[in-house]
Amino acid sequence: MFVDGLTYATISRNMAEGDGSFWHPHYWNHSFYGHPPLFFWLESWLFRWFGDSMYIEKSVSLLFSLSIFFSIPTLWKWTKQPEEQVWLPLLLWALSPLVVWSSLNHLLELPMTFLCIWSVGFWYRYQDNYAIKWGILSGIFILMAVFIKGPVALFPVLWPWMNQSKWEIKSRFFLAQLIPFMIAAVYFLLNQDAQSYIQQYIHQQLFSSIQNNQSREQFLLFWIQIMIPWTLLILILSNKKEIFKQKIKTHPILWISLVCSIPMIISGKQHDYYLLPFLPWTAIGFSATFNPVIPKRTIPQLGAFIIQMLLLITLYFRWGIPGKDAEILNMMHDFSTKVPNNCRIGYEGTLAEDWTLIAYGLRYHRWWNRGISDCDWIIGLAPQKGSSKSGKYYLKKVTLQHE
Repeated sequence: MFVDGLTYATISRNMAEGDGSFWHPHYWNHSFYGHPPLFFWLESWLFRWFGDSMYIEKSVSLLFSLSIFFSIPTLWKWTKQPEEQVWLPLLLWALSPLVVWSSLNHLLELPMTFLCIWSVGFWYRYQDNYAIKWGILSGIFILMAVFIKGPVALFPVLWPWMNQSKWEIKSRFFLAQLIPFMIAAVYFLLNQDAQSYIQQYIHQQLFSSIQNNQSREQFLLFWIQIMIPWTLLILILSNKKEIFKQKIKTHPILWISLVCSIPMIISGKQHDYYLLPFLPWTAIGFSATFNPVIPKRTIPQLGAFIIQMLLLITLYFRWGIPGKDAEILNMMHDFSTKVPNNCRIGYEGTLAEDWTLIAYGLRYHRWWNRGISDCDWIIGLAPQKGSSKSGKYYLKKVTLQHE
């Protein structure tokens, strides 16, 4: 399991058990302000209904990935693309290594992706009849995405302004998008807990994200990873002579999906999975760009779905570095047989920065007390008198003064 995903699942489980609330989600022995709380609150209900299980957290991402898959045909139709060729964006999206990996992990980007692609789709639906309800729905979906991942989910607001439509049409849609945000603003003015959470979030997450100096090379490598195999697939499926005869103009959807990745690029914290929200629309734009050179023969939509399911099933059992985190899991299994229930376990030395160790302990064994004070047992890396050993780790019981 992805370490960040373990953290999110722990927060949701804690909330389900009454430890923490919507505006005060609890992770360790403190409130968590790293992300907005909507996803934690929603997932907490799954833990309430179905119990605390690793399969619950894994199923969440899988279900969101399937929902995105089955959303693409509708979005393709709304953009007035040939329905018989919908298999191509489905295939491009489903075969992306990042999509397959994320389907097995517990990421906030997946619910954000689902909400953002539909918020953009409502713009195309709006252009059919100019009904204001589509703008309001778009605003609701964007607002929910912001409450899951933060301001980076605001990028769909840019979409209408990058289309060649009349200024009045775009303005009406934008004003409709603002309605849910204005209602939310009134709520924040009346709720002190919400105000406190936002202040902490801005201070702890947003400022640190902007100031972080991580390399942005992952974005370049990611786009190369996507574009090269996609282009090769198009060449294989197309009549190669025709591709040189016709002048191919880049489809507006493709340009928009690339430009809308700018908010993520500005962030100092760089991970390739940050680009998940743009992949569905990039696949649609890429497919629309090369539609004129794709022959009329089609591959059934079911084929793309089967391919993705086979990849998921295969990777479910084989993905990852062999033995990754095995030493941590073995240690926790060994030490759990030695430590009585309801005991607090602390750590010492460099283990204070081992977030993988901490995440596994909190999620699956409900361990840890911050530091080595006020705890019953201590885990360290140095052998001590009377300590038990598992791999490189040592467990020692804390001797109380009266003992």
